[in-house]
Parts: sequence; structure tokens; C-alpha cells
Amino acid sequence: HDSDGSIANYTWNFGDGNISHEQNPVHNYSQYGAYYVTLTIKDDDSASNSTTKMVNTFNEIPYVNFFWSPLAPTVLDMVQFSDNSSGIDDEIVNWTWDFGDGNTSYEQNPAHQFAEKKTYTVTLTVIDEGYALNTRSKEIEIVNAPPVVNFSWEPQYPADGEAVNFTDESYDMDGYIVNYTWNFGDGNISYERNATHTFAKSGTYAINLTVRDNDGASSSKVYYIRIANIYVDDDAPPEWYDAKHVHTVQEAVNNASEGYHIYVLEGNYRENVVVDKTVIIEGENAVIDGMGAGNAITVTADKTEIKNLEVKNASNNAGMEVQANNVTIKNCVFTDSKIGLYMKGDDGKVTNSSITGNIKGAIIDGSRNLIENNNILQNTNGTDINGDGNKVDSNNFVNNIFAVEIINGDGNKVDSNNFEGNSFAIDVYTSGECNIDGNNINGNGNGIRLLSDNSTSVDNNTLNLNAVGILINGDGHRITNCSITNNNNGINIDSSYNTLINGCSFSDNGYGIYIDGSDYITVSNSEFDSHSPDGLYATNSSRIGIFGSSFSYGGVNIRECSVVEINYCNYTGGYGLNLTNSSAMIKNCTVHGGDVGLAAHGGNITLRDSEIYGNDIGVKMQGRGMIGNCSIHDNTYGIYGADWDGLGSVNITASLSKNVYGIYLDNFSYSTLENISFLNNTCGLYMKNSSYNNVLNCTLSKNEKSIVMENSQHNTLKNNTMKESSTAFEIVNSRYNSISENEIKESGTGLLLSYSPLNTFTENKFNENDYGIDVEGSEVEHFYEDMDASNKVNGMPVYYMVNGSAGTINGMAGYIAFINCADFAVNASTENNGEGILIVNSSNFSVTGSNFSDNIDGVVVISSGNGVIKNTIISFNTNDGVIFRSSHDISITNCNISSNGQRGINMYSVGKENGNFAIKDSTISFNWLGINIENVDSNKIENATIYENEKSGIRLFKSDNNFISSNRIYGNEYGIHMINSELSNISINEIRENDEGVNLSQSHMVKLFGNTLNNSDTGLYAGDSSADVTNCIFKENDKGVYARHSSLDITDCSFTNNFYGLHVSMSTLSVEKCDVTENNYGISLYSSDNASIEDCDGIYNNTYGIFSNSSSYAEIRNCSIFGNEYGLFIEDGSDNRVEKCTIYNNT
Repeated sequence: HDSDGSIANYTWNFGDGNISHEQNPVHNYSQYGAYYVTLTIKDDDSASNSTTKMVNTFNEIPYVNFFWSPLAPTVLDMVQFSDNSSGIDDEIVNWTWDFGDGNTSYEQNPAHQFAEKKTYTVTLTVIDEGYALNTRSKEIEIVNAPPVVNFSWEPQYPADGEAVNFTDESYDMDGYIVNYTWNFGDGNISYERNATHTFAKSGTYAINLTVRDNDGASSSKVYYIRIANIYVDDDAPPEWYDAKHVHTVQEAVNNASEGYHIYVLEGNYRENVVVDKTVIIEGENAVIDGMGAGNAITVTADKTEIKNLEVKNASNNAGMEVQANNVTIKNCVFTDSKIGLYMKGDDGKVTNSSITGNIKGAIIDGSRNLIENNNILQNTNGTDINGDGNKVDSNNFVNNIFAVEIINGDGNKVDSNNFEGNSFAIDVYTSGECNIDGNNINGNGNGIRLLSDNSTSVDNNTLNLNAVGILINGDGHRITNCSITNNNNGINIDSSYNTLINGCSFSDNGYGIYIDGSDYITVSNSEFDSHSPDGLYATNSSRIGIFGSSFSYGGVNIRECSVVEINYCNYTGGYGLNLTNSSAMIKNCTVHGGDVGLAAHGGNITLRDSEIYGNDIGVKMQGRGMIGNCSIHDNTYGIYGADWDGLGSVNITASLSKNVYGIYLDNFSYSTLENISFLNNTCGLYMKNSSYNNVLNCTLSKNEKSIVMENSQHNTLKNNTMKESSTAFEIVNSRYNSISENEIKESGTGLLLSYSPLNTFTENKFNENDYGIDVEGSEVEHFYEDMDASNKVNGMPVYYMVNGSAGTINGMAGYIAFINCADFAVNASTENNGEGILIVNSSNFSVTGSNFSDNIDGVVVISSGNGVIKNTIISFNTNDGVIFRSSHDISITNCNISSNGQRGINMYSVGKENGNFAIKDSTISFNWLGINIENVDSNKIENATIYENEKSGIRLFKSDNNFISSNRIYGNEYGIHMINSELSNISINEIRENDEGVNLSQSHMVKLFGNTLNNSDTGLYAGDSSADVTNCIFKENDKGVYARHSSLDITDCSFTNNFYGLHVSMSTLSVEKCDVTENNYGISLYSSDNASIEDCDGIYNNTYGIFSNSSSYAEIRNCSIFGNEYGLFIEDGSDNRVEKCTIYNNT
């Protein structure tokens, strides 16, 4: 623009070589790119100015579209336009609307009104952030506006036979009206613009005026006009009054004929009206004030209709008393009276009325009356019913003390009402039948109270947020299809008989149903959800039936009840069923996802054909009962039986799978478990502190442990099958149990007896187990069992000998044990048991030519002595080859003890004992540890081959006075490992190729004589120990001898080809008459004072003959030191003496 003139010239340079002199040109670029566009303008005084902007043709043009509403607008409509455009690669920043009538808008969604009926072209142009624009145009047709119709009439309240003048008030915005059609609703029509019509009869007529404009559009208007026979007005002008226009209601009734319509205009009519004619009385904001004296209205004529009146202030009587039949009351208000409405007649109707603030809102003494769609509020008594066949339907009862009381009568119905804030919503006292259906009972004190013996039917009601939803204190009632939620108690049943509850939904109540002292109570097909404490609670009652119902998070709690039947129910979460001192039959139920599925304390229950899964405890039993044909799975405890003293029996027949414990019995007695399937449980059956239980004919498969019995006595287990378990049968600290005719197979351990004596085993079969029988104990008495040869392991007899003597066992055996026996011989073999042979508290025995392999422990000898084990193979046992515990004077000769998982021989005692064991001429190899001796003294190991054991060939712990001689010890981590042991003699052994040949740790007065210690990391290691080493050869070790904090006397030994021949640190050393040759360090002292090296004629060909570091007061005498790189090397030492040595030919 030009502020002081006009623009004379436009020059556009599009940046691609093209120009234009148009004011608003359109230009297409032939190629994509960024172009700088310059506009230069020149005004009429030749002044010029320029501006440049970049146009990026890489920018995609936006999508443009729009729509409007209404689709066919008129000139009367404001048309709303809605943008439906979108940017492809940039946001839209500008909208330009051209409405085709000279008007524009820059709003995104504008509104516009068109002035003429015609077609307009509306154009929307959008521009995005990159200056790309797009345009779309659409045609919009503005159609004809229909005419606006209205009319009025005079007089406002015409009587029958009186002329009514109708005045047209219609108009047309875009044309003119060409036709008027009046329909008066009585069959008469007029086409005049302003019509006059007389109505022959009273009534309400629909007056319809239809107008049509010059374009053929039409509109209609309907008003309803009332034609009465008599009008009542208390303050009209005097000229208004005549026979049909009167001052009072009573005057109108007096002037009326039968069937007249009396219309009462607005006013406060202080009178006591008697309606003794069959008339219609209709009010318009009219109040009948009884003035506190008598009834405000008394109706004595049948078929009277009263509508739209407010009736009040009958403080000593009734607002309206109906003494006639077939009376209709509609849209009335009854307030501030002793009795709002008193219905003494029959077949009446009270509808759409308000009964508020009375002492008694309504009393229905007649029969077959209908009370419908009324508001009955804030009365002491809302509605009292004494007649027969009355119906209270679709009313709103709010804030009454007693909303509905059915006191007498038969066949009364209370249907589809709303009750809120009442102290007592519905009370039933009558002995006749009642129906209470479809009501909404919300936030009351008591919802429904059934206080008499009758056959009340309560169906399809909603009861919410009441103190008590339904209170039953009478017989023969039926509660069906109700929703009962968020009440303190859903249903209370007290001292009642023959009550049915069916198809109801209970949620979030304190108690869903509370039953006390009642009989023949049936609950069926109902749902209970989220109750605390209980979904259903019953006490001191009998013959309770619960059928086809579901309970979640709040189950069933039965206390001190008899003859309870629960069938086809589902329980989820929290606890399912809790029964205390009650008798119950539970069938076809599902219980899952709770803390305790079913708990029975005392009493007598029967549980059949049910599924119980996913609970912490599936079934908790503390009483008599029977469980039959149930599937109990995926619980922590499938069945938990506790603290039952046996005042009756418990019989269980079920399938238990995937539980942590299938059945767990703790302090539980006199139960029978029969024909039960235990599958895939961590433990199938666990019995603790329990006695006199019978486990019969059960199948236990694929459980980690099939049966565990702990601290239990006098139980009987017979004819069971246990298979595919880690441990099939474990007995711990238990005695006097009878185990017979069981088959235990295909498991890790068949029978594990731990500290459990005096049990009886007969005719049991242990087949294809990794280990058939394993017997453990710490005292001799733990091993006394009654187990005869009728028991079989893999078809071979079990020899469990107790208190016998002079016996012999030959050949293959299933299991061998000698308990407190003497003078017996064994030439037999066993495999796949906890112990190949078990010898306890026995003496003078011989085991020869036997094979005890592939057991947990090969030979176990406890508290026994004077025995021989000879020419026997003891190999491939999982733990130890041979165990000697607290035993003595036993020899092992010419045996092969190899490839055992722990120790080849394990000899130990809790306290110090003399063992006097002799191990000789035997091979002990490929064990985790070859020979282990703990707290056992005075043993001999001679002429044995001890090799390739993972840890030590021989280990001595607190074991003194042992003699180890003439053995071949190689390929072990430690050839000999002595710990806290003294006075042992290690002589003439070949000890080679071990990590350490001999390791002395805190061991003293040890003698090593004539041993060869070769090819090891350390031939002899001494730590905090003392030893005399004589005539030993240390060859080709990393360290021949290595001592720390120890004292060694070494005499007549040779050290050859070691890296350190002899190396001591912080130790005391005496070396005499030794040859030290071809070592890197012949003798090495570190921080070791007062060493003595004497009379060594051959310290030669070493790198360092003698190497002393930080050591003082050494005496080196009469030694020949030659041919070494360093003959004698001393650093950081003082007061050392070298005397009479020959030192030559050293580098």
C-alpha cells in the first residue's frame, strides 16, 4: 500500500529467470528448489521499495477441505463452517474464507449467515509454514425458510358453549403466508386467518394451526385448550361470576351435575369440601386449606377424579378422605396434615402426587387401590396398607421414618419404588401374601423387614447402602433376583424357618447374609463379592442349603450348625468356607485363589467331587470328616490337618497335584487316607506329630518327596505306590509305625529312615530306585527296626539283622544291616541303597569277597569293633565308600575303594578315640578324598596305593599316633594332609606327583623316614608345625621342603633337581648330612634365625648353594659347597658363622 498516493507498478522476480508485472500473479516452478522471490513496487511519485522472501518448492502443498452445518441452511440459520485441512510436511498457519457474498473470514472455523435464498460459491485458501498454499471451492445453496407459526385465544378459560376467538400471530421471513388451516380437535376445521369456535362439551382439546408460505413450505403449532363446565376463582372481577364461574370449590360442586368438569384457578381456598357427586375437579396452582378443622376434602361419590390440587392443613384429620370407590387422584400435593391421604374405598388410583410432611402420609384401608408415581417424603409413616390386593408402584419414598408398612391384608404389592433416607423402608406385619418387586432401596436404616409368618416374595430389588438390606424374622419368605450391595449386613435371618434366597447378587456388604437360630434356609444361584467379614455367616442353625452360588473375597462361615449342604458353588479369594463345630456336606464346588479354601474346626464335614486350587491352604481340617473324589491342586497346602485329637475319624480320597504339600498333617490323628492320587507335588504327604493315621491304597507319582513322616507314631501305611520322586518315603524321628505291602519305585531314594527306630516293615517292594533304602541315625537306638526278608530291593531280600549272632549272608542282597549283632560273616553284594552294608553296635564280623557299589555310602560302620573287611570292592558310591563312626579295631585288607563322590574311607569320632584301624594292601583312588581320619588315634595305613583323589590321599585331623608306611601316594592335591595331629610316623612311602606331597598344619612331633617325595609342587610343607625328616629323597619338586613358622630337623636327606631344595621362612631349621644338588636354590633361609647346617658333603651344582635373606645367627659347619653359581649368598643378615667349610669351583 502507499500512504500518500497509489502504487503504479509491480515487478515480481521469481528467482528462476521469470518476472511478472501483475499485482497478484500465479507462477509455476518447473523444478524443485529454494527460490528467492523479490517484489519491487513503484508509486505515482516514482518512489520504490522491495522485499524478498524464499519460496521452497520442496514443500508439499497442504491438503484442503471443509464442510458446514446445517447441510441445507436458510437465511435464518447461522452456518457453521469446519476446516478439515492438514499440512503434509508443515503446519497450516493461515486460513482465508471467501463466502461468495462479499464477506471474508480468517478464522479456522468461522460462522456466517447468508442474506438471500440462492447458491453461493464458498472458497477456502490455506497456507502452511513453508508458504505453500492450496484452495478448494464448494457451492452452498440457501434454501427457503419455513414460516414461523403461533396463535392465541380469548377467553383464556372458556366454558362449554362459550365462543372462543383464535388470533393468528404467524409470519414468514423470506416470503409471505398464503394459507391457514385450523383443526379444533373436535372434528371441526376453519381456513380463516382469525377463527371463532364454540366447544359443545368440556374436555381438553388440541388446537392445531398449519400455515403455508409462497414457496410451499409449511409449519404447524399445537396448543391444548381446556374447556370446563364450571370455573372456580376466589378473586375474579364481579362481572366474571355466574352459574359457571363461582367463588368456592364447594359452590362449584353444589352447582355441578354428574360428570361435570370443575376447574379451580389459582388461589388459596380455605374450606372443607365434600364431593358428593361424580365430577372431575382439576386445579391450577390451587390450594385447599382445611384450616385445621376436619378433612380438607371428603369424597363420597364413586368414580370422582381430583387433579392438580394442593391439599393441606388438616392437622387433626385427613387432607383428603376417600370414602368412595374407583376414585382417581392425580398430580396432587398432600402436606401438613395428620393424615395426608386416607383411602377407605376400593379400586382407587393415586398417581403423580406428592405426599409430604404429614404424620401419616397415606393410609390405604380399601382394596385393589393403585398408588403410583408419587413422591412420599418426610412423613412419620409414608404409606400404611391394611386392605387386600393394593399395589404401591413406582413411587419415591424419601426421608420417612416408616416408608411403607403392610399391616394387614393379602396379595398386596410394592413394586418398582425408590426408597432413600428412610429409617425403615418396607415393613411387612401381615400374615397374608405380599410381593415386593423391582424396588430401589438405597441409604435407609433398614431396607425390608419381614416380621411375620407368611409367603412374602421379594424379587428383583436393589438394596444399597442400608444398615440392613433385608431383615427376616418370620417364616416362609422368598428373596429372589435382588442386588444387595454396600449394606452393613445384606440379609439378616433371625429365628426364621423355610426361607429361600435365589438368584441374588451380594457385594461389599459387611455380611452378605447373616443367619442366627434359623432352620431350613436355602441360598441358591447367587453371587457374593468382596464382603468383610463374610459373604454368608450362619450360627446356631440347621438344615442350611447353599447351591449354585459364587463367593469371592468373603466366603461362607458356618458355626455351631447342623445338616448343612453346599453344592455347585464357586469360591475365589480370601477364604472359601470356614466351618466350626458343624456338620456339612459339600459337593461339586470350586475353591480357588484364597488364603484358606475350606477350613473345618471340629464338627463333621464331607467334601466330595470338588476342585480346590490356587489357595495358600486348600483344605484345613481340625475335625472329623470325609474328603472324596476331589481334585486339589496348585495350592501351597492341598489339605492341612492340624490339632485333631481323634474324637472321630477323617477319611480322605482325592487327587492332589502340583501343591507344595499335597496333604500336611500336624498333630493329627485317626484319619484314613485311601485311594488318593498325589501327583507333581513338592511333597505329597507330610505327617508331623501325628499318630494312628491310615494311608491305604494311594498312588504317589512325580512328587519331589512322596511321603514325609516327622515325629509321628503308630501310623499304618499299606498297599501304596510311590514312584518317580526325589525321595519317595522319608521317616524322621518317628517310631512304632507299620509300613507294609507298599511299592516304592523309580525314585531317587526309596526309603530314608532318619533317627526313626522301632518301625515295622513287611512285604514292601523297592524297585528301580537310585537308592532303595537309606538308614540314618546318631545313636545306636536309632537303628533298631523290624524289617524282615519279605521286603525286597529290586527283587532281592532285605537282611536287616537285629540282636543276632553267628549269621552268614552270601550272594546278592537287597539291603544288609546288622544292628547289635556279633560273630557274623558277609560274602555278598548290594547296590543302589543308602548304605551298601550297615553295621551298628556289632563285633567280631567278617566282610569278604563282597561288592558295595553304586550306593549313597558303600559301607557304614557305627559303634562297632573287631571286624575285618577284605577283598571287597567299594566303588562309585555317591558319598563315602566306607564310613567308620566311633568304631575300633577293624582292618581293611586288599580292597578296591575308588570313584566315590566324597571320601574313600571316612573314619571319625565326635570325641577322641583310639581306633587301631589297619588299612593295608588296598587301592584307594579317584575319590574326592582318599582317606579321612578325624579324632581317631593309633591307626595303620600300609602298602596301599592311594592315587588320583581330588583332595587329599590321606587326611588326618586331630588324629595322633598313626603309622603310615610303604604306601604309593600320587596324583592327589595333598598326598598326606595332617591338621592338628601329633606323633605320627610317615615312613618308606612313595609320594609323587601331588600338589603337595605332605602338608603339616599345626601338627607336631611328626617323623618322616625313608620317604621319596618327587614331582610335586611341594614335597613337604610345614606350617606352624614340627617334624624330624630322615633319609628322605626330595626330587624334581618346585619346593622340596617349604616351612613357615615351623621347626624342622632334617638328616641324611637328598634334595635334587628342585627349584627350592629346602626353603624355610620364619622357621627353625637343622640340616645335617644332606646332599643338595642341581637345585635353583639348594637351601634357602628367609627371616629364619639360628639355623644349623652341618656335615653336608655335597652342596653342589645349584644356582645358589645356600641362600640366606634377612636371617641371622646361622651356623654353617663342615660343609662342602662347590660347583654352584653362588656357593653361599648372604644378604641383610648378621652374626652368621661359617666354619670349616670347603667352598670351591663356584662361579
